[in-house]
Amino acid sequence: MKNNIVSKLLNLLENKGSNIQYGNENVTQLEHALQCAELAEQNNFSKEIITAALLHDIGHLLYDGKDPIHDGKDGYHENLGAEYLSTYYGEEVTRPIKAHVACKRYLSAVEEGYYEILSEASKISLEAQGGPFTKEEAEEFIKKPFMKEAVELRRFDDDAKVLNKETPNLEHFKHYLEESLKNLYDGVSVSDMKSSLVMSARTKVEQEPNYSFVTARILLDELRSEALTFLNIAEESSHPEMEKYYPQAFQAYIDKGIELQMLDPQLKEFDLMKLCKAIDHDRDYQFTYLGLQTLYDLSLIHISEPTRPY
Repeated sequence: MKNNIVSKLLNLLENKGSNIQYGNENVTQLEHALQCAELAEQNNFSKEIITAALLHDIGHLLYDGKDPIHDGKDGYHENLGAEYLSTYYGEEVTRPIKAHVACKRYLSAVEEGYYEILSEASKISLEAQGGPFTKEEAEEFIKKPFMKEAVELRRFDDDAKVLNKETPNLEHFKHYLEESLKNLYDGVSVSDMKSSLVMSARTKVEQEPNYSFVTARILLDELRSEALTFLNIAEESSHPEMEKYYPQAFQAYIDKGIELQMLDPQLKEFDLMKLCKAIDHDRDYQFTYLGLQTLYDLSLIHISEPTRPY
């Protein structure tokens, strides 16, 4: 199961992070993450901090559509990312991630010359995130657990914006992610872990609306696995892989529905290939949690009553 968890995180960085610019900088999210992790490793930090360095901006990859920071708005990506990772990783990883944005506010307040070395894009995002701390806020902030580690992570974050810099690949850092995982009790299933993530994330929706999309994506991952496994196509699938799986799944779904006497055999007379080509897998990301859960409970065909505890 640990391999599944780490693989999903690395796939998210590889497949989405390589195609998304890091804020208004000249590197991608993936390039930025790799540079951060390399700096943490070069400075002999713990496996937890190296993991945090690689994953600190994972929240940027959980948004549906455009990252709010591109419009000068704070999307609280650090909170989204830390919450998403909290089921898998302990506070040694998640607290520095959650605090790395606030550390820029902290350093701007207490360290002479820090603000001046920030890139213009970083200065813009600082204002969107609340600007420098007051003296009192800074004093209280640094007293909290893992804040010194978070400050170091912030320094890596600031330096990891070098265009065309060569770094180790994701596979190089994989063992750090595996070794930093929480100790999970024997017998816990991946499905149970996903259920826990969904239930944890959905409690945050009222506080931050973007959690509705975070929760939907976790649930979507579980629904893909359930449907593809039932149709004997694959045990699981990433979002990009659904582009190739949807045509197979659609035709297999029609055949299975007819076999179970839940669909009219006349459906086979339609041009199924034409319908398959019209399926756009990216539209899956338009669902909010409530919409996707309602679709599962009320609109999809079940051979037994839905039992998902969401």
